[in-house]
Amino acid sequence: MNRLQRALDALAERIDTPAPIVLVDVMQGNIDRVQGFADQHNLKVRPHVKTHKCVEIGRRQIEAGAVGITAGNVGEAEVFAAAGFDDIFLAYPIWAAGSKKPRIRRLAESARLRVGVDNVAAIEALADAMGDEPDRLQVVIEVDCGARRSGAPQSTS
Repeated sequence: MNRLQRALDALAERIDTPAPIVLVDVMQGNIDRVQGFADQHNLKVRPHVKTHKCVEIGRRQIEAGAVGITAGNVGEAEVFAAAGFDDIFLAYPIWAAGSKKPRIRRLAESARLRVGVDNVAAIEALADAMGDEPDRLQVVIEVDCGARRSGAPQSTS
């Protein structure tokens, strides 16, 4: 019987399902292995927190050597910024309108914030959201590399 099955059997009558079960040593080994590979190849790791949505796991990734985190939306970024994460990349192109405008500005005041963009209008909306401090925010131009999921189209000329 493997460790996971033993853990499940031990917890079967004590927890309600569904419930996440994390073998911390296995998780830490994965974090260390990814960081070790990055270090060997002179790469910077910026894990996407949408996969775990867990501040403690994010902290372990930073402690292992990650340079910051990647969030998928403003809410995720806010949670991690409130927990002390100070280098955040918002990967999904954000449209800075409505309540997102002041939220993005507050995030940029409390953390080094980068936002992925794929068009000029998005850049202008972000600049507007930043008011008189547009330099607080960094933008990363996303280019569609063929998956047609997001990003500005590649120039064919």
